[in-house]
Amino acid sequence: MREKKWVPNIYQPDDEAAIVKRLEKLAAKGWLLERAGAWGWSLRRVEPAQVRYALTYFPEASVFDPGPTEDQETYAGYCRAAGWEFITSYGPVQYFRSDLPDPVPIETDEWDKLESFQRTVLRKDSVLLYLWVLLSFVLSWSDLSLALQLNDFLILSDTNSLIYLAAFAVVTVCFVLVPADYLVWYLRSRRSLENGGSCRGPHTRFRRATSLLCVASGLVMLLVGVEVENVRQVVRALGEALLLLTPCAALYGFLRWMKGRGMERKVTRKRFVIGAFAVVAAMNLLGAALSSNTDAPPDRQPDQIYVDSDGDSHYLYADDLPVTLEDLGIQVTAADRCSYEREHSASFLVSYTLYEQSAKGEESELPRLLYGVAEFSAEWAAEAFLAYTIWDDGMWMFLPREEDAVEDPRWGADAVYFEPFHTAGGDWFFRYGSRLVHLRQDGDWAMTDERVALFREALSGQ
Repeated sequence: MREKKWVPNIYQPDDEAAIVKRLEKLAAKGWLLERAGAWGWSLRRVEPAQVRYALTYFPEASVFDPGPTEDQETYAGYCRAAGWEFITSYGPVQYFRSDLPDPVPIETDEWDKLESFQRTVLRKDSVLLYLWVLLSFVLSWSDLSLALQLNDFLILSDTNSLIYLAAFAVVTVCFVLVPADYLVWYLRSRRSLENGGSCRGPHTRFRRATSLLCVASGLVMLLVGVEVENVRQVVRALGEALLLLTPCAALYGFLRWMKGRGMERKVTRKRFVIGAFAVVAAMNLLGAALSSNTDAPPDRQPDQIYVDSDGDSHYLYADDLPVTLEDLGIQVTAADRCSYEREHSASFLVSYTLYEQSAKGEESELPRLLYGVAEFSAEWAAEAFLAYTIWDDGMWMFLPREEDAVEDPRWGADAVYFEPFHTAGGDWFFRYGSRLVHLRQDGDWAMTDERVALFREALSGQ
């Protein structure tokens, strides 16, 4: 039978009543609080007992203190005289326990309680942490926005990617709701005290639901963010995740080691900040090392592998394309080493297919043929996407602007856009109802009526 266990703390620091109730239930089951940490409590087994817990906030304390400060010990002495025994603390949050059935409350002045909480949690603890994490999410959203612009149909046509984006949005909203709830609680409590009342009770159920939703969404992000096909890949993905978390665990252990050696707060904080930068650097290096694995095989087996004079390998495929350079009347020889590639993906929002014919031969002067077809689930979705989409090099980086619109009835499209290149050719963009089509005219070959009719029949869906 184990004598100690760890229990996660799923409550916010100001949920005093909920925390006290949870700890008292654990004591009734024979588990007493021994130490509080960042994410939970360490408990030891005892005989079941009816005890009382209390939380206080000591703004001058810090998580970098090696132990209780002199002022904290003085404060604990006053509490001991009132029947409360100091148990542990994590930064400014202090835990007390009493064996008395009805001990005198430690804090009776509601204004002092609110002020202590404001100085502790609102300024130094949870809200600042949430705002810092929220800032990192905002920066991540800027990266995701760029990724969506560069790879939009690769993302929108992949169900896992859409689920990932939805889960990430939920997590971001959760990190907005928590500090907003703190602010609402503080303002309502202050108004209540001004009217002669007491501090308002926090929204414990709402906060628990928000926390659970955030954790669940994070797990969804983890599951859909790792593409695995067998047990070996699952084990490898979990191993890589643990490897990336190792520097964080090392930093937490380093903090405990410094506090255990009794180092001063300033020294501990300075070394912890330096260690945090080292952890970020280590995680980036590990991530780069894991992502630079070049031993991974191609997504599918090529029909041929062409090795040029420099020793570089080129994968050649022979997928069926609705229109090829040969269909356009452009001569293609075996020396051109052409690869015919078709990539298809689909989600509940859009089905997307990208076609490409490119020459890998060193002496080949063939133009590259590139076009994509996106079929949306509804016409309004295609119109909404057309309002911001951009296309470049197989990714939607060409934004059809009003000045790019052309009158070309040969295509039979609802809308036609064309942006010429500086040299020859250009980007064509069409909308056929709920279907968006991009065509890159790469090179100096002309878009004759015969070629227009060929593309229209193959790509318009009409």
